[in-house]
Amino acid sequence: LFAQITHSPLGDTLFSVVSRGLSATITDTSSSIVAGTARVFYKKLSQSSWQVDSLPTVTGTNYSFTISHTALGGVAVFDTIEYYLAVRSASGTITTLPLGGDGLQAANQIPPSSTFRYLILGNISGTYRVGTSGPADFPSLTVAANFINSGLVTGPATFLLIDTLYNNASGENFPITIFGRPGSSATNTITIRPDTSRSNVVVQGTFAGSNALITLRGVNHFHINGSNSAANNRNLTIRSNSTADNSAAILVRSSVGEPVRNASISNVHVVGGSSTVTTTFGIVASNGTISTSAAADSLQNFTIGNIGVRRAYYAIFLRGAAALTNNNIVVENSQIGSTDTAQFVIFRGIEITNTRNARVRGNEVFNLVSTTATSQSAVELSTSPGAI
Repeated sequence: LFAQITHSPLGDTLFSVVSRGLSATITDTSSSIVAGTARVFYKKLSQSSWQVDSLPTVTGTNYSFTISHTALGGVAVFDTIEYYLAVRSASGTITTLPLGGDGLQAANQIPPSSTFRYLILGNISGTYRVGTSGPADFPSLTVAANFINSGLVTGPATFLLIDTLYNNASGENFPITIFGRPGSSATNTITIRPDTSRSNVVVQGTFAGSNALITLRGVNHFHINGSNSAANNRNLTIRSNSTADNSAAILVRSSVGEPVRNASISNVHVVGGSSTVTTTFGIVASNGTISTSAAADSLQNFTIGNIGVRRAYYAIFLRGAAALTNNNIVVENSQIGSTDTAQFVIFRGIEITNTRNARVRGNEVFNLVSTTATSQSAVELSTSPGAI
């Protein structure tokens, strides 16, 4: 005869030294619950020893437990806490939730094969310094991205690049993916930009396979602004050094489940991996992998402004799904091409398809020169109602 435990799992939570409460409903229709046997076992995922709260507050069938962060030795951002509940009925049967465990004491407990888990989130708000040139909050862009990906946006946040070079040798682990985070809004934006003390910041590196140096996946109200001031200066270069097929400097990954909205890339030099490999991109949008047939879905209110693109077969490649879910895409005031033959853009300057209300204005595309490529286009707009 088994007890029945009902519990709504705890969700991820902001960092706090305060203990966390949880509640459960415990019943047994066939026999009574043995008083004093209900408990919650918990620990950090990185720990081997379990802590236990065996003294819940009981009101009828409702049991209120405490997960003590102090008992865990304190918690930090990125910590994962796992836990499960256990109780014994009068029949002697021990029930756990999730199911599959046994034992009520640390000495004889058998945890279930799967446990409830929650992540300690960072509180994303304010100004953060990224690099090793002086006092900093994060030593690399990789670590800063991990913080963003495990955080809740509670206010506007700016990540300042304080070094002149971010590459594999300096500790970056490319490719870097930045995910959309809860709490993002028109007020609670995330911006990555150079510090005012840096006029030439370079983010560059190599990576394996079909990928991008930086991927923006499902971000909302997220901005890469390469200017170190209020002026429209290009003080940031994002450069892929990968010559692999289907690679890019920046991938904007937007899908129905993870749409990119209200985002921008501005005041940046974007450099692809090669102008001779026919599937390299400066900026490419996709709902999944990178390819010449890639198409983004649900990409909305996305702006590319005052950027320079060179050394790529496709400079800006923003195809949409046939359902025309992409809307309000702007590419403006940008220079695409180079006077250096090794840095040419070869096949496409700007390509936007299957997009409503696309705006392409004030751009300069030059030196699309090739002895092999045919059907080159400075700008190609197709199946895009309302495009200008």
